[in-house]
This record gives sequence, structure tokens and C-alpha cells, in this order.
Amino acid sequence: MPDSILGRYVSVNYGTYMIELNGNVLPNASKEMIATTIIHEALHAYMDYSGINNYFNDHDSMGAAYVDEMANALKELFPTLSYSDATALAWGGLHESMAWSQLVMKKPSLAQSTLNNIKQYIDKTKGTGCQP
Repeated sequence: MPDSILGRYVSVNYGTYMIELNGNVLPNASKEMIATTIIHEALHAYMDYSGINNYFNDHDSMGAAYVDEMANALKELFPTLSYSDATALAWGGLHESMAWSQLVMKKPSLAQSTLNNIKQYIDKTKGTGCQP
């Protein structure tokens, strides 16, 4: 899997999915980023199982309707995580969605701050490190 992809879901058989995590990138990421990746891929699997959208439209749906829900899930897992950081993490992987494009046009400084936050959780300058 290329380093630009943190994870992916795979349909093993009808109704059974497996989430694959990028073993090159995520071992150096924070727990928050790893959890974000799992939530993101689980949502893909749910949408696939439910017949909601295809892969490319999934990101549009996630950006439009699930960013807050993903942020809330992260807050449940990491109670000390700020809501703004949880929301930034929830935007991870959605940068080609229509909702992201709207955010960039309407609030470019927030979009840039979001990207910076995501990078910090990927390279573990923010967040909780994993113990080997």
C-alpha cells in the first residue's frame, strides 16, 4: 500500500470486512491517527454493506454527513482530545471530497490548520504514541 494511504477495507465475503492498516506509516503515527484510520475504513465497510455509495462517493458522504460523528467517536476514545483536533482528524482522507473543497473556499485558514493538525498526528508530534 502506498504511503499516501493509511488503510483500506477489504470485503472478505458478504457482510465480512477486513481493515488493512499501512504497516509502513502507521507504526510511527499517534494512537489517535490509527483510531481515525480504523473509524474511516469501518465507515467505508458500513457504506459498502449498506449499499449507500461506491468508494468515491463515500468520501463525499463522509465529508458532508459524518465528520462530526467521526469526531465524536474520537472524543469517546480519547476524552482529552480537543474537539477541534478530533474534527481535524476526522477530515483525514477526505481531501478530495466536495465538502473539503467547500471548506477550502470558505475557510482557507481552517483548512490549512486542519491539514497541519493531521500531519502532526501522523508524525506523532501531537497525540499519544504507541508502545512497542
